[in-house]
Amino acid sequence: MIYTVGDSHGFYAFVRIAEWHTAGWLLMHHAGAAGHLQRFVNDIPLVPGDVLIVSCGEIDVRFCIREQTQKQNADYTTVLQRTVDAYLGQVALLDVRGATVAVLSVSPPAPGEMGKPREPEVTDEQRTVYTRTMNALLRDGCAARGIPFVDTYTEVVGPDGMLPLYSSDGWTHITDTTATKRVLTRLGLMKGE
Repeated sequence: MIYTVGDSHGFYAFVRIAEWHTAGWLLMHHAGAAGHLQRFVNDIPLVPGDVLIVSCGEIDVRFCIREQTQKQNADYTTVLQRTVDAYLGQVALLDVRGATVAVLSVSPPAPGEMGKPREPEVTDEQRTVYTRTMNALLRDGCAARGIPFVDTYTEVVGPDGMLPLYSSDGWTHITDTTATKRVLTRLGLMKGE
């Protein structure tokens, strides 16, 4: 069985592929706090052979990175590195009862939030840079920790760095489950159909 836990992006990209266990608006910088993510994982009936995919980050890009740069008095690259390191540190410590744990990439941002801007101070260009940087840090951090990285981002990102409407729900969620299945199959987390 494949399960996802985290924000809503772990639901939309896995419709009819996985059982979703929401953690509400689970922010990556909250999931990096000791024990926070494990509380949600404890509710999932994992057994050996299952796969748990953790999904966080898109909300951080939309709402939190700019604020965290001010709070931490640091540039965005430093904030992203700290956030990803704390998050992956907690993912690596999860007690998944013999299941395989993997990390989902952050979805490309939707242009102008498809007409529903959330934080006008953060431009599409900034969100594109934040997302690309966060995914590179996640990819490298997962590789260093031996955690599979479910990179749906590179499967669907448009040439402008944004989420194309045809791969989305009309807003910020990837709904192209074909891309998700390709990545899971390539990683050996799902048998090809």
